[in-house]
Amino acid sequence: MLHKSNRAHSFAILIKTVLASLLSLLPDSIILLYGCPDVDGIPYFVFLCAIFAFEYFFEEVTCVARAVVCITPPFGKIKPLSDLVIFSDVKSYIPQWDTPDYLNACRKYAIEHKVYLVPSRFVVDNILYLCLFSPKGDILGIQGATHRNLYNQSDLTQYDRIEPIATPIGNIFLCVDVDIYHPQVVRIARMKGAQIVVSSQFIDSYQLSRHMLTTGIWNAAQSNGVYVVSCCNCFSAVAAPCDLTPDESGYLVAPASSHSLFAKLYLNKLARSDFGGNLPDKLDLRIYERGGLA
Repeated sequence: MLHKSNRAHSFAILIKTVLASLLSLLPDSIILLYGCPDVDGIPYFVFLCAIFAFEYFFEEVTCVARAVVCITPPFGKIKPLSDLVIFSDVKSYIPQWDTPDYLNACRKYAIEHKVYLVPSRFVVDNILYLCLFSPKGDILGIQGATHRNLYNQSDLTQYDRIEPIATPIGNIFLCVDVDIYHPQVVRIARMKGAQIVVSSQFIDSYQLSRHMLTTGIWNAAQSNGVYVVSCCNCFSAVAAPCDLTPDESGYLVAPASSHSLFAKLYLNKLARSDFGGNLPDKLDLRIYERGGLA
């Protein structure tokens, strides 16, 4: 992630002010006779243009908040410069008896690679979870599945809270398994400030259809003005508001049957999209609290 550099911005303004002051001290006759003065051998005009370019660079590049996302098989090799790594697993979830050892291995992986990490789905006390590790190996937050898949609805219990996780690379909501097909889930997360939705799910091969993509990750991105990074045992993809995608398809990375993916998510673009930035001001979160989710 790149942050705004107030120091660089102030330095550029200071240099321009000093040069303008020096120029104003010279008599007009000298400027007309000899042209603009030099600064260390560089014509003033060229130097001033360079300063403006310097300031523009820091305004347009270092001000850009972004997340570099990498989807990989569990404990796989990641792309350089990745900020957020998501494990794409062919298994439905990690069983509870194996969860402690698995999460400990994930913690070490996050520390080793210095990344934010979303491991595979796991079970604790009969609830299906996702969690987010920090680059220091701390668990920043967890999210349970508020809805159950058909294959495990008799074995698991529903979670009853929706909480995005604030991080330096954006506000992340962990969308567990089939929650992506329930529009109110991502809507509540968006109204609580989510910018990036990580959807991790298991799909039986007989269930997979284009309809699932349209009603799932694509619809969540278009309806809520968020990035949706999706991985499952069948495909990986990144959905975004249509006006942020080059071909206006609604996909930064189109769905493909792969467990590897790399993408850059620019949060400043998200805030300027047609449906970005001000959704919580338009809707009332209390309507969802009546339905048992908050």
